[in-house]
Amino acid sequence: MYDNTDSGAAFPIKTTQKMILSGPINDNGNDTQVAVVKSELPDGRSIFDLYQKVGTLFDNETENPKAPAYTGPWNGRRIAAWTQEKDDGDGNTQRYMSLKISDKREQTAVNDAPTPVPNQISEPVDDIPF
Repeated sequence: MYDNTDSGAAFPIKTTQKMILSGPINDNGNDTQVAVVKSELPDGRSIFDLYQKVGTLFDNETENPKAPAYTGPWNGRRIAAWTQEKDDGDGNTQRYMSLKISDKREQTAVNDAPTPVPNQISEPVDDIPF
C-alpha cells in the first residue's frame, strides 16, 4: 500500500474552476487569508469553494538539482515543493508541483569558528556622562 503521509501534489486548475476572490478573514480572534474558487458541477450548477491559507512558498535559491524549487513554513512545520512534468497521455506535458511536509530542521552555522570576544577595557573609565 502506498503511504502518502506528509506528501501531495498541486496541479493547474481545471477549466471548470476559477479563483475569483481572496482576502482576510477573522475566525474567533484568529486572522488568516482565504481564497474563493468558483467551480461548475456536472449538472451546470455553480459552487464556491473556500480555501484557507496554511503556508507560504519562497524561491529556494540553490544550485543543487535535487533540492526543492520552493520551501516555506506550513502550520508550524516546513513544506518543500519540486516542479515536475508528466505526460497527460495525449502527448501533452502537464506541469505540477510535488509537495512534501516535514518537521523544521535546526539551522547549522556555516562557519563553526568561535565567536570573537569584544575587546575588554583595560583602564577604568571615569568620564561617563551620567
